[in-house]
Amino acid sequence: MEFDELLSILIHILPRGPAPRLLKKPCYDPIDYESIDHVDFWVTDEETLPELDIDEIDNFLYHENAIPIDKSSKNNEALSKSLFYFESQRSGRLPYNQRVTWRHHSGLSDGLEQGVDLVGGYYDAGDNVKFGLPMAFTITMLSWGVIEYGDEIAGAGEYTHALEAIKWGTDYFLKARTHRSKRIKINQTTFVLVGDGDTDHYCWQRPEDMTTSRQDYKVDERNPGSDVTGETTATMASASIVLFEFGDKYRGKYDESVRVVKAYYPLVSGFKDEMLWAALWLYKATDKDDYLRYALENANEFGGITWSMNEFSWDVKFAGLQIIASMLTKQFIHIKFHTFTFVEEKPRKMESKLVLEQYRSKAEHYLCSCLNKNNDRNVNRTRLVYCTSDNGTTYNMYRMQHFSSPFAPIISECQING
Repeated sequence: MEFDELLSILIHILPRGPAPRLLKKPCYDPIDYESIDHVDFWVTDEETLPELDIDEIDNFLYHENAIPIDKSSKNNEALSKSLFYFESQRSGRLPYNQRVTWRHHSGLSDGLEQGVDLVGGYYDAGDNVKFGLPMAFTITMLSWGVIEYGDEIAGAGEYTHALEAIKWGTDYFLKARTHRSKRIKINQTTFVLVGDGDTDHYCWQRPEDMTTSRQDYKVDERNPGSDVTGETTATMASASIVLFEFGDKYRGKYDESVRVVKAYYPLVSGFKDEMLWAALWLYKATDKDDYLRYALENANEFGGITWSMNEFSWDVKFAGLQIIASMLTKQFIHIKFHTFTFVEEKPRKMESKLVLEQYRSKAEHYLCSCLNKNNDRNVNRTRLVYCTSDNGTTYNMYRMQHFSSPFAPIISECQING
């Protein structure tokens, strides 16, 4: 049976979401096949699909024996055109590298009536409405495809396009999730629909020429929507797995690739603290041991247990990740593995608990520095900000150019420049 035929059939039978390739585990708990000799598949129009041999299903679902893509087939072309279609459905301000050149900016006022920015995302089918639930499911499935078949997608030359398609969706969902605080009470809102399906379906026009309503609809505490918020959660979670694997596979500093940022936000600490930081947050979100294993195996090589910090910033994440790791020492009894091998030139084994204790030691050092208990290795403080002696911040707050606008009248009256 051809790969593409099997793939289309298996869409109907996957019991539940698989683990990411990073985890090196079966997609799901093994099924007892002993009493099964064949499987019949049915679609909504009652058309019977071909019978499958159980071994074929088993080989497909377990990545160790995954069925390879036949590169001589039309799969690469189909994949390319599918991602091309995503670009044709984009809403918002289109990027410079937009391949569908007959599309232009559209929906730039989405969210304006509610006072929020809902520009972006994807239009649904052939209309100009943005439905949150099917859009979220689409991005979840696209992320799943990259997780399972990232190598094949890269081999087809479409990996970057797939990541861009995922990001276009997740950027929108980040906007659609808002938090409004009124004193202590917090109002959490998720916008799930932009546009009006009834009027839109009766008005055939390009997104660039829309004249129909762009009313926004939301779910919140009083008007819940667990289904759409659950699917959006799946979208963000699956996208985070894709992004983590991408960052770990293609390692390097962003300011070496995008040199213009060096004049503003040069990366002094390198990328290794960010990868440990990401792994620990993913572990907290998923409870998957492989992310914790990543943070432990790379703890020494990446500096997680070697740097004693008195700084925590957008660049230097070591103190933050050390604190997160130290909080896991209480949970160690639940960790299923006890020894591992450090990833470095001379591999050496060490107990997981011991590494977590070293993380905790570094975290305690940072906390002591915040309490002014580390002699000359303390965090420098002012009334408003924590700063180090070499970060360009002085006690004359008006000299910080990015914060000068609130003081504009005073600066004008005093004729202060800078």
